Amino acid sequence: MRFTSLEIKQQKFKKKMMGLDPGEVEVFVEMVADDFEEFENENKSLRSKIRDCKLEIEAMQRSEAELKKSLEEKEAASLSTGEAEQKGREIILKAKQKAREIKEIAMSEAMSIEREINKLRALKKELEGGDDLDLG
Repeated sequence: MRFTSLEIKQQKFKKKMMGLDPGEVEVFVEMVADDFEEFENENKSLRSKIRDCKLEIEAMQRSEAELKKSLEEKEAASLSTGEAEQKGREIILKAKQKAREIKEIAMSEAMSIEREINKLRALKKELEGGDDLDLG
């Protein structure tokens, strides 16, 4: 079961004599819900960034292929084969380096999102495991 911040805020507990202070419980639940909502928003934002990075990587790879093809055609006509190959390798190396950098950024952001997801799962598990608590 996945929680939303609204579900957390609307959660009601049975009142028992000599139980926890309902005001404190309400404040705590509100704080947890706010943090949860912030995690959800950040998670959504990071997923969007990963999607954007993947699209950028794909565009760079297409651009790399187009540049390689264009370079090969133009240099084959004007330069010797050896010079054309060297320049082509240099351009390809630069494009691959740029693609690696973009991929590293995307992987870093993906790892960050994974850590956030794990935090949210732990929080969810903690909230679901609250059966032992007498919350008022």
